[in-house]
Amino acid sequence: MPFIYVPSDHFKVITESVNNLYGSNICSNVKGQCWFNMPCSSVSTRSISLFLRLYDSVGGQFAINLMDRDLLIPGNEVGEDTSRCYLPFFYPLENGPADTWKLGNIVLKKYYVILDMTPFSERFEDYIQVGISELN
Repeated sequence: MPFIYVPSDHFKVITESVNNLYGSNICSNVKGQCWFNMPCSSVSTRSISLFLRLYDSVGGQFAINLMDRDLLIPGNEVGEDTSRCYLPFFYPLENGPADTWKLGNIVLKKYYVILDMTPFSERFEDYIQVGISELN
């Protein structure tokens, strides 16, 4: 999954920002997608970054910073042809929690991600542990 699924309210903010940055209607609130009508190799990047800060339940935090050139997805990876280039922001069709983002491999491919089920499976807690670290 090379995508970033975001709640629809957050997607509207992303839509406004991306459309202002690129000066056209790149993102559609109706379709829940952002795309360019050209191959990714033709998209002019703006040298901007997406900065995500992840927090845990005890106050720890981890920052992820991605440049715009790392966020381009060729159309063939989303069921279109390569004449379109997508940004990874989508909002899911099903109603999910209003504050939940789902980060796909476009964000996490530069990191080690460890999912530890121990609290859930051995101690019957209602959570799992996630470890994230930059690749060497």
